Amino acid sequence: MHWLLKVLGLNDPSGADIYIFGTNHNLQCGTDKYDKPSIASFESELQAICTKYKIARIAEEISSDGLAKYGVQSTVAQRLFGSKLPVQALDLSTEERELLSLGDSTVLTAAKSLDIESGSPFRGDFGELVSSIRESVWIARILSKEEWPVLLICGANHSLSFRRICHSLGINSEVLFLDYVP
Repeated sequence: MHWLLKVLGLNDPSGADIYIFGTNHNLQCGTDKYDKPSIASFESELQAICTKYKIARIAEEISSDGLAKYGVQSTVAQRLFGSKLPVQALDLSTEERELLSLGDSTVLTAAKSLDIESGSPFRGDFGELVSSIRESVWIARILSKEEWPVLLICGANHSLSFRRICHSLGINSEVLFLDYVP
């Protein structure tokens, strides 16, 4: 594990532990919002990255609920690499979010009970809080596995914030794309 070598004070010259690939979830899932040439470009980019950086595992901001939301059975990476590399789904399910009080019902309940006006910054601030909790779960799930380095495919709005989490933990990471568009 690259990051463990670093924690132990040993240098590992082989590169980043986590490569971050921010993009759009419709592209990540290969929905019909993107044409076949765009999805093929995305596939080619993923293959090139996996080869160049000797990726041992792919981790994705997705859950079974997310797949259903986008009307697919699997992501592009799952279809492309599922038999060649481990592809890890990281995101919290709707049920897990509700158990952690991170769902929309919590926002609505809090807004009503605190008499928060519509249009206040509360919803945006709560959304940032939820994102940081989700990203903390992702890093824990990534660290629970043995294969390194990892390619993280996530929504563009998580690219930099996830990089900050990695940095704060001493995990070498690199943002390859803030928001990949074919």
